[in-house]
Amino acid sequence: MVTARQLLPLFEAHPAGWEALTALNLTRDRDPAKPFDRHLADWSAAAPETQREFLRQVRSVFGFKPSP
Repeated sequence: MVTARQLLPLFEAHPAGWEALTALNLTRDRDPAKPFDRHLADWSAAAPETQREFLRQVRSVFGFKPSP
């Protein structure tokens, strides 16, 4: 629930960001022990270029630096 509260304002401000969800969990590495910041970086890498700025903002919501 906390995560939803943190992300909802971002999705409300950028409705096109919902499209980024189609790239969530597309990587082959589904290690449950993978750190959350690595999971977010993998999500960004799998997403279309048009969604990467939005995903940089998602990372910043959680206090992580943007992915390269």
